[in-house]
Amino acid sequence: QSGGGAAAGGGGGGGAGAEKIDRSSPSSPTPADASSPPVAVKDSGSLDDKLDKKSRNDKDKAAANPTDEAEDEDSDEALLRKARKKSMEDGIRVVSAFEGYAYDAGMRVGDKLLAIDDFEIKPTTAVDEVRNHLRGDPGTPVSITFLREGVGKVQKNEPQTIELQRSVVRIPDVKYFGFVGDPKDGIGYIDLSGFANDAGREVRFAIRALQHGASEYAASAGASRDDSGMVAMDPTNLKGLVLDLRSNPGGLLTSAVD
Repeated sequence: QSGGGAAAGGGGGGGAGAEKIDRSSPSSPTPADASSPPVAVKDSGSLDDKLDKKSRNDKDKAAANPTDEAEDEDSDEALLRKARKKSMEDGIRVVSAFEGYAYDAGMRVGDKLLAIDDFEIKPTTAVDEVRNHLRGDPGTPVSITFLREGVGKVQKNEPQTIELQRSVVRIPDVKYFGFVGDPKDGIGYIDLSGFANDAGREVRFAIRALQHGASEYAASAGASRDDSGMVAMDPTNLKGLVLDLRSNPGGLLTSAVD
């Protein structure tokens, strides 16, 4: 697992109508494994295990009725073959392309991976093999060839290739902060996607930035400035705050308390 842009929801949450403040969040969120690939991938063949289990259960039930056993077995085998065929056609696809990394290079969720450098991804290739080829020392280049359905530079469904530099993946917990509706109303918004080590510090940074932004908007409406022309930050200008915890899986209790 890796990234910087996604998981999606990526770093651009905040919803429609929110105006983003052009201030970056702190630069030291919890890093992922330095050897992590720039995208998160999955093998669509995970249905096989479920179907195998279903097939075994159905066969156990059919043992009580021998007359229908052969017909049920044929049906189960056909279903299993169909699922395996679809799995091989689907291949290995991107499930998360993080902003600041693979997303910025042009990858998107749903892209089908075809090759990593000179390693060709075949229908029988395991997802762990793909991860191992994506991983490497920070700073080393990697070439990723993928297919995006209906998209191509010359014609539809044409393979595309991008070049990436492997790097230590840092994923902030605060994906976005800004104002909801008219910034002069002073209603802030923070998208908190997890509770890693620096979650509390990132939220405090976002709140201070929103308070400063609210004061700036208040100044434009006639609030006083000091002798240097700077606006004195008044926390009360931030009238309300929406803390968005949707799709937040949790994390460290100490960070949640912080």
